[in-house]
Amino acid sequence: MSTIRFEGFVGATYEASSANANAERCVNLYPEFTGGTGKSKIHYRPTPGLQTYFELPSSPVRALWAGDSTLYAVAGTKYGELKYGGGAPFFEDRGTVANDGRRAYIHSNGNQLIIVSGGTLYCDNGGAATGANAVAQMTSRSGTYLDGYFVSLIPDTNEIQISDLLNGLSWSALEKQARLSSHDRLVAIATDKQNLWLFGTRNIDVWYNSGNKDFPFEPIRGASIRSGTVVLNSIEELDNSFFFVMEDERGGGVVVRTEGFNLQRISTHAIELRLDGSLYDRFTAWSYSSQGRQFYVLTEPGGTYTLCYDVTTGMWHERAYWDGAAFTPHLGRCHAYTTPGYTGLGGMHVVGSRLTGRVYTISDSLFTDDGAAIRRYRQAPHLASENKRIFYGGFLLDAHPLGPTGVTLKWSHDDGVTWTPERSPITPAAVDNRRGLYWPRLGSGRDRIFALTLHNIPTEFEINDAFIEAEVGTG
Repeated sequence: MSTIRFEGFVGATYEASSANANAERCVNLYPEFTGGTGKSKIHYRPTPGLQTYFELPSSPVRALWAGDSTLYAVAGTKYGELKYGGGAPFFEDRGTVANDGRRAYIHSNGNQLIIVSGGTLYCDNGGAATGANAVAQMTSRSGTYLDGYFVSLIPDTNEIQISDLLNGLSWSALEKQARLSSHDRLVAIATDKQNLWLFGTRNIDVWYNSGNKDFPFEPIRGASIRSGTVVLNSIEELDNSFFFVMEDERGGGVVVRTEGFNLQRISTHAIELRLDGSLYDRFTAWSYSSQGRQFYVLTEPGGTYTLCYDVTTGMWHERAYWDGAAFTPHLGRCHAYTTPGYTGLGGMHVVGSRLTGRVYTISDSLFTDDGAAIRRYRQAPHLASENKRIFYGGFLLDAHPLGPTGVTLKWSHDDGVTWTPERSPITPAAVDNRRGLYWPRLGSGRDRIFALTLHNIPTEFEINDAFIEAEVGTG
């Protein structure tokens, strides 16, 4: 038998509409390009784990925002600041906000914060906490900050309203402007590169600060995109772009990123298959950057999965919480990064729970989800050769440092409908000290899918490649 490299074993999630075509899954593992002249061009790394930092008094966590030395949160109906003192974090209550079950958003002008939550815009003017610092200003669907002005999107209209300069507690009824270039309903506003982006259900327009004394923001001529979104909570700024689930007059359910005033599709057909048109308006996204890698994380609340796009590789993988019986969506819902040097809170990536009031630290040096085992899973590409029977002498996993404990292999001959019992590898010393984990005598089949499961690996590891000992029969 020949030993050959398992082409495509390290790869992305791609479950096609027909499992007979492709049924690849990559759960709690992500592909990373190997730099220099490594022995493999791409390898797997484990996704980061979670650890509770603090539990807020209400749930779930709906927003996190970090300033230079501050961390604010919205959880359920409670809004306030996470502080550190006496050797432990604590929560300072700054008010009650409306809760519609969706994401909330926090923006700053340097002295004040606005909170958009449950269809209402609130302003926190700072000062000592009273439990009532968040003061309601108006109904609002979305908000942002640009050039000294807070900006609010008035619900069910195509109008935006601005605050007085550097004052989120003062809003003139005269300081409104309608978008006239398109008839579709606006769903969100955001800022990028000193421009104001207006997201409609069918069109996106980009405005700039013209300095006009009547209303400072005006459309940029030619800066209009004939696609939009209905998924407000999918919009994330990352890698100097906006990422979101797109919709236009021809259809929807495609994940895109902006490239200047154009859109670039980043989802695959397999990802789009999962964005069920009846459900995708419920998707929520968050994003973060770690060790030079940037991730866009998209979850369907109440669903069964979380999809994650790696900007560096352009590949998708899945993130999931193992509840002891099945994969469920990742626990995270929103993210903030705290400034290094801030005592007790500095230099941390934190995510808010989609289920509880817990604020987690997320880190590559954590290997459980808040104490629960992280199950990692790779369902590999089909192995077939013109429907001829293939005889398998062995399967070798090139992984380091990874012992035989907690690693199993199974396979299917019917596109993943049924599987063999899971098998553990024999120890590396039993195969002439070759590096890696080895499964011998694996039978035969005409069309096989291998699946690797890592049940609870408590350390950092890399999976570089896989090899099979195989021989193709004559019929």
